[in-house]
Amino acid sequence: MQIGYTGVWDAGYVQGVLWNSIGQDEAMAACANMYKSSAVVDSHLMYDTEYDRALQWLIDTGNKTMDDIVTDSTDWGNYDNSDFPGALVGYSGLINTGSTEYTKANNIYDLAGNLFEWTQSNARGGSYNRDGDSFPAGRSGRKQN
Repeated sequence: MQIGYTGVWDAGYVQGVLWNSIGQDEAMAACANMYKSSAVVDSHLMYDTEYDRALQWLIDTGNKTMDDIVTDSTDWGNYDNSDFPGALVGYSGLINTGSTEYTKANNIYDLAGNLFEWTQSNARGGSYNRDGDSFPAGRSGRKQN
């Protein structure tokens, strides 16, 4: 029996591509079909527990603090109150994934801001048109279907 890959992978990143205007059901289907032709890779939209573990990993590795995750993610995400080189101060707007190192933590882009991230049950991570202190990376949203 070949187990293949184990662990959690954020496979939605393609440099220069931004996946937006996608509903939760569509995101679930896209993730389920991402590696459909592979006999060793099974993929799914992250569960909240997997998303939370990724955020905890940022804390465990010293890349982010608990405050960065649960209180205010403005300093590392693309929010309307973010101020980083290339951002439009006061309303940064959508940026392409991977277009700035500012939004990267442990080689993962856009966990904070830019676009909400779908999980199996919630929208997570905040958005470019919200404040980083109101919608930090660790805040759970609500099902939006």
